[in-house]
Amino acid sequence: MHKIVFVTGNKGKFAEVRDILNTFGIEVIQDKDGYPELQEDELEPIAA
Repeated sequence: MHKIVFVTGNKGKFAEVRDILNTFGIEVIQDKDGYPELQEDELEPIAA
């Protein structure tokens, strides 16, 4: 079985992705703390 680490703190988003990918034999593991989520009003600081 293949495994994917899905980085999100959103329980609903994780459950939806997990349920879909499980039908293809892919195990999904949730990582809630994998990266800092940047909050900016402009795209440039995020894209840099």
